[in-house]
Amino acid sequence: MTSVASVALGQSPPGHPPVLPPQAGGDVVSDCPRCGCHIGTEEAPIWDETAFKLAIDDLDRVAPAGKRCLLTMQEGLIQAGHVYARGPATKNVPRLQTAWGMPKGVELDVDSSRNLVYFTHDLRAAFDLGGFRLMVDSEVLKQIAVDALDRRNEIDLYSKYAEPMVHEYRLVYFGDYPRLINRLDAEVNYYKPHHAPFRGFPRVKSHVHPFFAILSIGHTVYARGEDVSVISKLDDLELCKALYRRWVLEPQVVETLEDSDGSKTACGN
Repeated sequence: MTSVASVALGQSPPGHPPVLPPQAGGDVVSDCPRCGCHIGTEEAPIWDETAFKLAIDDLDRVAPAGKRCLLTMQEGLIQAGHVYARGPATKNVPRLQTAWGMPKGVELDVDSSRNLVYFTHDLRAAFDLGGFRLMVDSEVLKQIAVDALDRRNEIDLYSKYAEPMVHEYRLVYFGDYPRLINRLDAEVNYYKPHHAPFRGFPRVKSHVHPFFAILSIGHTVYARGEDVSVISKLDDLELCKALYRRWVLEPQVVETLEDSDGSKTACGN
């Protein structure tokens, strides 16, 4: 049995991602029927194949690297996967819509291209099981925290941070896998090896909405508890965890105002 820890990039057989152990905490790992990413639940949420194909078409259009692996820049043996796993994302849609102050009648699409990214098969498997995450720029993260942690649902935060479309992300390694990433250096047309813990790995540009990246990291850090062996800015990790708690775990307070005609209006929905 091949593990991610022993697989160099591009060495897994075509169409055969490595087999990985179950997630910490004993969650049953199953595959999302849309993209194959592990969602940590026994049943994958219902999905629309046509809608997903449209999302993939949009992903090809908006991803700065096009149809390439975000980290290796290679074109072959890649697969689209969710940044914030589809299982918990779908389950938490009502909470997230309220926490982010989305307008009433507007539904969050967790299967949109803003929550999808291309990885090679081995990196996708490593990402799905928490081997690494994508961290948005510290200044962007701090500004999001200011708006999200000290607010009363008066603005549509998701739309506010939907622009700019492209952000810079750095790789946050959680000390498990992969051990090696070969990234294409376009200037010399050569794959440069990067070894764990990837201190010198270049920042990557991605169309991913920062909220999905934050949720992905926050969930991972929260689930690991004190066992966070990473090479990164710990303050940023704690901030992601705080945002995850605020958006997903804490009760969402929705104010109800009385209109002039005596009817009730819920704020924040």
